[in-house]
Amino acid sequence: MAAIERELVEEIRKMNADQQRKVLEFARTLTNQNVDNDWESQPWTDEELQEMMTPRRKTMKEVMAWLDANPPTEEWGGMKPEDDPAEFIHNLRSQRSTVLPDPGAIE
Repeated sequence: MAAIERELVEEIRKMNADQQRKVLEFARTLTNQNVDNDWESQPWTDEELQEMMTPRRKTMKEVMAWLDANPPTEEWGGMKPEDDPAEFIHNLRSQRSTVLPDPGAIE
């Protein structure tokens, strides 16, 4: 028995019969509530698993609302808030791309 349980038992023994009955009634209501709401120990149903594993596409409106609610907290790849995203990506790609010489060209 845990220390807290021993302490509770000792305190309950000090009570008169009416007080002990009230504590017992209260404990029973807690037990009934926990049985009804004990969802953490319940196994997942096949339907719940299927629903969780099925991807749901978001609408553009939902994506935009999420982006508005969760703005970036730091710069991304050196991009500043005032930069145009399309231009930034275009410049980034052109900086990192390698242009191979034409094999048929004479130098």
